[in-house]
Amino acid sequence: MGGRTLCLFTSFASIKEAYLQINPILKKEGIQLLSQGMSGGKHKMIEQFKKTADHSALFGTDSFWEGVDIPGKDLEMLFIHKFPFAVPTDPIVMARSRLFRDPFSEYSVPQMLLKLRQGIGRLIRTKDDR
Repeated sequence: MGGRTLCLFTSFASIKEAYLQINPILKKEGIQLLSQGMSGGKHKMIEQFKKTADHSALFGTDSFWEGVDIPGKDLEMLFIHKFPFAVPTDPIVMARSRLFRDPFSEYSVPQMLLKLRQGIGRLIRTKDDR
């Protein structure tokens, strides 16, 4: 694509690993990689991406799955590293899971699907986006 790409991850460790492996390759191609946790704050990264979208890729985690608005041609490819399941050992997830007979299918899967839909929605922002 030469840029115009958003990559959504579920952990900072995954972002860092991908960044370290991919950044040298992208640099040789003239593509700037903006990575959450390494390239500044979320809003700064999004504004930088919008200015240089033709030759930039953006890596983000949790807060990038929703509330990111990059309409039109600036964002044409979305890469989702893996399904966004919540961490099962998180105290809130554990407490809510106790409310269900089958916590995985009744709570974890629906929550993951909601977040996945929000992530996919980063790519389609206007009626003209495809």
